[in-house]
Amino acid sequence: MAGRVYEWDDYFIPGTGVLKNLPGLTDSDQLYDYEYAKSLLRQQQIELGIAKIPATLDGEHLQALHRYLLQDVYEWAGEFRTVNIVNEKPRDMWADPNVKEVGHFVHHQNMPQALNFLTDMIDATDWHHLDADQMASKLADVHSHVNMAHPFREGNGRVTRLFVEAVADHAGYDIRGPLPDKKSYIRAVILADDNQPSALEAIWRSRIAPLPSQLERPAPPLLAERVARLRVEAAPQIAPTLRRAAGYYGPSIN
Repeated sequence: MAGRVYEWDDYFIPGTGVLKNLPGLTDSDQLYDYEYAKSLLRQQQIELGIAKIPATLDGEHLQALHRYLLQDVYEWAGEFRTVNIVNEKPRDMWADPNVKEVGHFVHHQNMPQALNFLTDMIDATDWHHLDADQMASKLADVHSHVNMAHPFREGNGRVTRLFVEAVADHAGYDIRGPLPDKKSYIRAVILADDNQPSALEAIWRSRIAPLPSQLERPAPPLLAERVARLRVEAAPQIAPTLRRAAGYYGPSIN
């Protein structure tokens, strides 16, 4: 899908640091909570198979996931970024000597090559003949490749996890469920991007289970339904508690 060409400032409401958005919100906290609520419901629809997204396991698949996840928030949902993004070390990990600055994500002009490499890697893997340890290693590898590509201006972390879940589905495994605490997960992702994948492999290894049938999957929790229907004005007061209860990492980790 050929998207529009944006310069850096084109993504923002003029004179602010707030991304342009479909509901026209000009307050960053309100946008944060609106995006969280909307994308959480869309994420559950994807994970439950309500959203019919072809699992082609390629760049078009990533675009389809992003388009569905953020269709209520950004007009450029599903479009690859046309600006470059720096991979910064989180402030709360500055003192961690094992966590290094990785540098820039893939240059936006090199995105097709990066995603073609990812597709070739997936196609070359015999997913149905891997043991659990090999599966965890391959899933960590896929996660790192998508994360370092960082194809979108916003929403990369969530789309990456959905894509990795789809790869696991293809192999006959289910890795859905709440992630570990936010800091541990982000640290594992950063280390994997720096060729230290053991922590991320451990996360996926602990979650690998045979894929249940569609009828066996649990219905969306009522909590998430409630969050998705919050009025934007009320969200800043109550959303943080609901986020923690839902075990969901939304816009805060992209």
